[in-house]
Amino acid sequence: MAERLDAASLTQTELARRIGVTQGTIAHLIRGRSSGSTHLHRIARELHTTPGYLSGEIDDPDEGADVGQRLSSDELEWLEIYARMTASQRRLARGLLGELVKANAPSNQDQTERDDLGKSDPA
Repeated sequence: MAERLDAASLTQTELARRIGVTQGTIAHLIRGRSSGSTHLHRIARELHTTPGYLSGEIDDPDEGADVGQRLSSDELEWLEIYARMTASQRRLARGLLGELVKANAPSNQDQTERDDLGKSDPA
């Protein structure tokens, strides 16, 4: 598990926060003092591997793991928040986020100015 933490650039504390356990629980799992956890599936997802690898059943951390596009921890956190929302909260959140993106999107004039900066003046 420690090597998967390093590969995912996570600390024990950050992993614990993401899955809702204490850092001590993660430390016990790493040291082998605890052979299993009810959170093993969530830990495996955060570490981009499988519960089988974490429990020592298989040796390859990628065997059976989703090898498709991996989401960043921020993206996963957004998905978890979204999953806890009601349908009306989701509609409201999509609307608010859409407005936020529009409000912060560069205008066409800004893009034209950036394009012009990339052109050299004819001499």
